[in-house]
Amino acid sequence: IDDLIEQAYEQGIVLVGYSAGANMLFSYGYAEQEGNYALVEGIGLCKKVFTPHYQKRPWFKEAVYSISLTSIGCKDQQAYIEEDEKGYFFP
Repeated sequence: IDDLIEQAYEQGIVLVGYSAGANMLFSYGYAEQEGNYALVEGIGLCKKVFTPHYQKRPWFKEAVYSISLTSIGCKDQQAYIEEDEKGYFFP
């Protein structure tokens, strides 16, 4: 399925993901794994580290401190939009 998503991206199709679906579009996502939070590898369309539900994960900044990628924390009821390598939050 990763290949299909990458093909769609390369064809200019708009991709969206919510929560875990957004995590997988980035190089790394921050997700719960067996009761603990950890960085999980995504497919890397966006070369950043992402977490949904940012307001509920105050330890996200510490988890990504040593990673040389930009980190994005997206709050509930908020969208992160990336176009031409520029990122925006809405609202």
